[in-house]
Amino acid sequence: MQVRHDSQAQPQSRVAHRVESRAMAVPKAIVPSVRQSAVPYHVAQNWTYNNHTWRGEYRVPGVQCAGEVWRHYGKFCARIFNAPAAVLNGPHSACFAPDVEKDGWHRIHFATMPKNVDAAILAVEQRLQEVL
Repeated sequence: MQVRHDSQAQPQSRVAHRVESRAMAVPKAIVPSVRQSAVPYHVAQNWTYNNHTWRGEYRVPGVQCAGEVWRHYGKFCARIFNAPAAVLNGPHSACFAPDVEKDGWHRIHFATMPKNVDAAILAVEQRLQEVL
């Protein structure tokens, strides 16, 4: 069945027309409002800040890896310890390079620079989630 929407109607009374002769009403979608938490993500996930570095664990279902995030000349840097092989061999493998300063750690390259520590942590967790 093909459906076309009456784009001239008000959103509350928009009608979808079947290509056939009958029509059915499409009610306005009810979207719940979602408030942003007052607690920053890194705090909620128990990351700690010491000596200019946030330390905690990147968490996705089934995997927890130690991580660090810091700022270097205004840009966020991150690394992960003991990254899963699927991450190191997956589609984002180029984003994870062995860290010459710390054995077992991998530096993480951000395609888009995060604006804050929460965005940095979430970007890494998103890449992990995509691969695992």
